[in-house]
Amino acid sequence: MKRFNFNQTGGLKLVTETLSGLQDAYSIYSGALKMAGDKAILSGCEELGGTVTNGFVIINGELLEFKGAVKQDTVIIKEEIDTIQFEDGTLKPFETYRYVTFGYSTAAISWDSFKRVPPLNELPAQLTALNNKIDSFINVIGFLRKGEIYIGDVNGKAIGWEFNGSDYKVKLINNTGGGSSGGDDLYQVTFNTPLEDANYRVFTAVRYTGNYVSNNDVIVTSSNLTSTGFQISVRELSMDTQNITFEYIIFKK
Repeated sequence: MKRFNFNQTGGLKLVTETLSGLQDAYSIYSGALKMAGDKAILSGCEELGGTVTNGFVIINGELLEFKGAVKQDTVIIKEEIDTIQFEDGTLKPFETYRYVTFGYSTAAISWDSFKRVPPLNELPAQLTALNNKIDSFINVIGFLRKGEIYIGDVNGKAIGWEFNGSDYKVKLINNTGGGSSGGDDLYQVTFNTPLEDANYRVFTAVRYTGNYVSNNDVIVTSSNLTSTGFQISVRELSMDTQNITFEYIIFKK
């Protein structure tokens, strides 16, 4: 950020380059204001009856003064350019004043598209309130947990096979059958963190990688639901090699 120290002895020659530097110095604030987003109301612009008060808004990253007026559906950016006489006698554009007010044009912007930026020190409280509402909603619907259980190929694993996921362990505790008609596996799923309630329902879906013909021949059911896990029984209808994962979601009864 640029800073200028004009209050010094010795006299300072004011040249156009110095004034240009001043303009560069305050233009840095435009970059900071972009964090408010586009079509943002920074201050003012309060509705009083049928009018809107003065204020400041951001449009396309530019901080603009808002001139209050009778409320309309759209606003426009107005630009006023003042000229002054230079030392050589010519008149040249010198000051450009851009502001926003209500009006209509081909480039008009809907007033309803503007959103007020809340004070930053209020955001933590608003986020806390939102999280509390989400928690309340989760409690109402009874959501407990969601996750996935990797099984891989149903056939070909010996009893005692285990897989450790990020938040669970699955172990093959029994199997029967085999041959051309497939077979049955029984798995114990154990949660790393127990559930708060053992009275729940578990819903499962099969996700796979590879050939769909080889992965669509399984049936799964669940049983022995406890707070620390549950069992899943998998029926294989053929000897095809699968690569499957069970996705699940748990709700309180």
